[in-house]
Amino acid sequence: MPLLYIERIDEYTQLGTWQFDTCTHIENVCPPDVYNQTRTMCNNRQKETAAVYALLNEMLGRGGWIIDHEDSGRPILRHSDMEIGISHTKNYASIILSKRNRVAVDIEYISDRICKIEDKFMRADERDYSQTLYGKINVSSDARINKACILLLFWCAKETMYKYYSDEHLALQDIKIEQITSNGIDNGNIICQNTLSGETKTLEYKVNDSTVLTYLV
Repeated sequence: MPLLYIERIDEYTQLGTWQFDTCTHIENVCPPDVYNQTRTMCNNRQKETAAVYALLNEMLGRGGWIIDHEDSGRPILRHSDMEIGISHTKNYASIILSKRNRVAVDIEYISDRICKIEDKFMRADERDYSQTLYGKINVSSDARINKACILLLFWCAKETMYKYYSDEHLALQDIKIEQITSNGIDNGNIICQNTLSGETKTLEYKVNDSTVLTYLV
């Protein structure tokens, strides 16, 4: 089933994830205005849009919801006071919704491609700290996959912080991962600092065989 889960985070917030499938089409899940804008786009963009709107309909019910974006890139729900965060990666989409708090989410497909760009987003102090995490966060018997998962925790956390502070347009080096704590084999907490403002936030992460996901409420 394309809907993987919808999870209640607290009384105001819910998180959902959808897996792309060949049965979900933009004309069936998108409002007419969105469909007309999207139908001429490439196939991948149509699949992403269909997955996001299908998931949104499951989370809120069919209400003709339309997702707009502020100039900063932050998504907003038209004619709604709910906060929304959106992310998609290879074959997956995720949405976080809150009736009260600003939210952000990032999901990434697990691949060792992340190892090739490590130097572009990891601070020197983060690289040193990441070495201490091996053996503590394992989702596979393949050491390459476990390294990719650790790097993706840093990447997803930084992307989530970037989205949360969208008005500030933070560089990845402006975000410092201070601590990653496992609460089990597949979830835990990440303490991140916005080094420009000095603010610190605690993110949650979820890991499975296919994806790494982080979110912030």
